[in-house]
Amino acid sequence: MVPPDSATRFGRLCLRATSGFVTFLVAGLARAGPPFLSNDPDPPERGQWEVILPSTLSRASDGSASGEWTTLDFNYGYNDRTQLSAGLPVPFARDAGQPRRSGVGDAFLEYKRRFGVEPQRGYFGIDPEVAFPTGDPDRGLGAGKVTADLPLLYQRRWGAWTAYADTRYKWRRGEDGRSYWFYGAVLERRIQDRAEIGVELYGNSSRREGEGPTAGFDLGFRYSLSRSVRLIGAVGRSYGGDRATNVLAGLKVYF
Repeated sequence: MVPPDSATRFGRLCLRATSGFVTFLVAGLARAGPPFLSNDPDPPERGQWEVILPSTLSRASDGSASGEWTTLDFNYGYNDRTQLSAGLPVPFARDAGQPRRSGVGDAFLEYKRRFGVEPQRGYFGIDPEVAFPTGDPDRGLGAGKVTADLPLLYQRRWGAWTAYADTRYKWRRGEDGRSYWFYGAVLERRIQDRAEIGVELYGNSSRREGEGPTAGFDLGFRYSLSRSVRLIGAVGRSYGGDRATNVLAGLKVYF
């Protein structure tokens, strides 16, 4: 027979473990960013690795298509305010009536820093990224030069709702080395302990000479398959300079 004080200690241990698991699950679902274009200021938990494996497809109105078979995107929670990241996309592209091209894209390094830890009060963050010309620009699989993203992020949470915004200067990321601005905003709602749904509105200034700005929307979701695996997906449409139907499906893995 187990002594009463031992049973009490065991019960408290089980309660703490259960509470910790629920907290981890909800916190993991609250982290935003993919499957949307707009990013959020939240890093992974301290000492935690987050691996994002998305596949994307963008089909333009002229019949051309582009996207990524996947991106090997590794994120590390250095502390409760900082994320260190590295990634390598594997893109493809196909002009209308032409064979598809695929290969390695431009590798990137990223540093994310948030300036606050109380989501109900809201906080800002930065997420500068530098990409290196490891892809083949002649096949449409890389920029052929060093490029960078310089974003300012904001997020606030209330109840089951989360909203975040992303304003960034994309240095030399457009066609022919043209820099441009990106603006995005996301509203998400947690509908159960395992799932979130959201909508994104975004736009950017002209990416190439003689072309106007682009605007678009995405509808997306995240679903927890297990404690460490999340299914992510989104579908949307862009208008203006880039008219296309866009689809994303992938996984987030934590360890």
